[in-house]
Amino acid sequence: MPLKLKNMHKVPSTDYETVKVLGLEIPLTRDLPFGAQVELLDMQARHEQGEFGQLEYLLRTFCVFTRRLPKGEQVRYEWLARQELEADEVTELVNGTLALLQAQGAQEDEASGNAPKKTRAKKVEQGGS
Repeated sequence: MPLKLKNMHKVPSTDYETVKVLGLEIPLTRDLPFGAQVELLDMQARHEQGEFGQLEYLLRTFCVFTRRLPKGEQVRYEWLARQELEADEVTELVNGTLALLQAQGAQEDEASGNAPKKTRAKKVEQGGS
């Protein structure tokens, strides 16, 4: 007899899109862990102030997005910065990180109500007074 859960609708879904970057399948889920969200906002502010360049910002951002993975698969910036990456690996990392940022931004807009809304035809009632 198969096991059937009563509250199956509360179990997190595993059918989500992923972005493959350097062999890691990073899910495009709704939210980052709270600490990662704070770190991402802090990094964006630091990048805008000129503390580090675009490539370092993207490398650090990639590491933040790996927090969605199990602990053993997460990448730390200190380790990644010491690696000698080939040009195609840097391109893959940059493109994957930009895709993750774009998806995160689209999901945040959707959640905050800033996403484009569907327009409905308004009914005009005609009546005399």
